[in-house]
Amino acid sequence: MRKLGQDAVSLDAVLAETARDGATRLKLFGKTLKDAIDFYLNHLNNLRHSISARELESRVIAEFNRRLAAGEISKRHHTSMRETVRKFVAKYGDTQISTLTGSEIKAWLAGLPLVAKTRSRHFGYLNNAFTIATKEWKVLAKSPFEELEGFRVKKKENVEILTVDAMKAFLAALDRDWLPFFAISAFTGLRRAEVERLDWSEIKLDRLLIDLPQSKGKNSRRKLIEIPANLAAILKPFARETGSVKPQKKLQ
Repeated sequence: MRKLGQDAVSLDAVLAETARDGATRLKLFGKTLKDAIDFYLNHLNNLRHSISARELESRVIAEFNRRLAAGEISKRHHTSMRETVRKFVAKYGDTQISTLTGSEIKAWLAGLPLVAKTRSRHFGYLNNAFTIATKEWKVLAKSPFEELEGFRVKKKENVEILTVDAMKAFLAALDRDWLPFFAISAFTGLRRAEVERLDWSEIKLDRLLIDLPQSKGKNSRRKLIEIPANLAAILKPFARETGSVKPQKKLQ
């Protein structure tokens, strides 16, 4: 009791007034001084272990370089992550990532002049980067993307199937150099990006097969595609040992 009395007498008047004022203001929110102190200490602790947006970019790129070299991800996945984190650091630079909220980052993405699908892709890659920072590097207590809903992307309407006559007319109207590219797209079901990465060495006309390697397929999967007779007839005059199927010249 004597010690308590001595502490009370020696208590700094400014500190005492600050404590009384703080307690009064916190009471409106149902909180105490202890709540405020615990919250701020947690914030300071997060800052102590946090990294900047610039360092996040550097570490994420290094990690994705490693994954690409180890064959854990596709080149496209690697390129997309690099693009996303570079946009992120251009905006936030040396800002500590522990001070950013998910809603703040989402609002920034929403304001970029991007189509919905691209905006959603950047959101997904940043979510991935922050998950790595939280679970693997332990520089965040909690990812700001947790419990945050991503952007909604309108589903594509049903794709219209061309009639035989319409397809003939389309192929006949093409610049001759582009005929193999669009014929493969039309008759194999390969995605446009996959055809863009396709090399003539992967087209086996003698076996009527397209052997798309794992590094070029979506989700890093190898694809063996049968070449129908009509496509084989189109490709035969253009066939060569190597080289990109996609012409270097611009589509007219």
